Amino acid sequence: VLADIGDLQSVGGDLSTFSGHMLVCREVLASSGKNALVLMDELGSGTDPAQGVAIAQALLESLVETGARCVITTHYMELKQLAASDERFAVGGMQFVGGRPTYKLLPGTVGESFALAVAERFKLPQ
Repeated sequence: VLADIGDLQSVGGDLSTFSGHMLVCREVLASSGKNALVLMDELGSGTDPAQGVAIAQALLESLVETGARCVITTHYMELKQLAASDERFAVGGMQFVGGRPTYKLLPGTVGESFALAVAERFKLPQ
């Protein structure tokens, strides 16, 4: 099991959120293969969204080519739509009821972001 979950951000180590993720992604790619299960949270985040999506897609395609099985979380619609154009990928969304997650996976469903509901729940300005 190879994973990129959390944040390696370090001012002292000159690592932004994005560069920390890229270091982990490099190691995951170098270590992946037929028997690998790769777990990545918010792949491609922490930078310009258009560039992050491009990097994330290239990384996913490279990981799948090694034979690894990948599970990622994302808010990027372009990555969610990858399953529609490439049979190597599938999509699933998390169920929400009343603006709260049930933690039930809905295979074949494109999940949506509930950012506004979460912000409202935390009483942030509208």
